[in-house]
Amino acid sequence: MRTEEKITRSFDIVGGPCKDTLFDACKYAGNKDMRIAVDFKIAYGHTGGGSLVIYLPVSDIVILGIENEDGSGESFNLKGSLTANLDIDKVYSSGVPTTRYSFKAYFSSKTRKGHITLTR
Repeated sequence: MRTEEKITRSFDIVGGPCKDTLFDACKYAGNKDMRIAVDFKIAYGHTGGGSLVIYLPVSDIVILGIENEDGSGESFNLKGSLTANLDIDKVYSSGVPTTRYSFKAYFSSKTRKGHITLTR
């Protein structure tokens, strides 16, 4: 019996939703009829001498939990799932994220930045 190797990768979040969108997405995470679109800009790497950001293609982001990080009301620890493609060569040939990952993230709704760790 072959078991899949556990994959864990971390990235910077360089853009994301407002606080209200995060809470609405979490509130309706289990509702198939009401889905709140959440979009994180996740930096995969840089090109062009570091001036151009390559974003990780992600889709179907589901926020399953939100926790206050520091009591400010602007910084949160998040958990959830998303679909992504971590193989950058396949991203440019197919363009379609295909693998489901769970994630944990720190995100500041004030700066719209943070970091995210994907696990499969």
